[in-house]
Amino acid sequence: MIKFINYQPSKNAEVMKLPVRAAYKCMRLLKEKDGLTIGLDDDGTNYKAYEALLFHALEVGYSWEGKEMPWKEEDMVNIMDQCFTEFMEMLPEFFGKKEEVTEPKKIVRKGTEPEKK
Repeated sequence: MIKFINYQPSKNAEVMKLPVRAAYKCMRLLKEKDGLTIGLDDDGTNYKAYEALLFHALEVGYSWEGKEMPWKEEDMVNIMDQCFTEFMEMLPEFFGKKEEVTEPKKIVRKGTEPEKK
């Protein structure tokens, strides 16, 4: 699933739709690359964790769309300034509700089929 956040880089600039995919891979990158976590008991004061999560979510979102990521990590504070609530509201949609989780589906993408023996 890809969601989009709206971002206007400057007052006179056109509003851009940025692709976001904040799933498991982003949480893992957040921990491995940034040494940060966002847990259920987080009081919301670890702002760098949210910025890093957005950065990884944008990286994965652009990748899924087959596009190059144009943003740098230092851009996240400006994007979050406009999109924090929008981003936070969409996060639960990437993980689903506990009662909806069933047996994982096998997804095979073209070119990644298992070798036949």
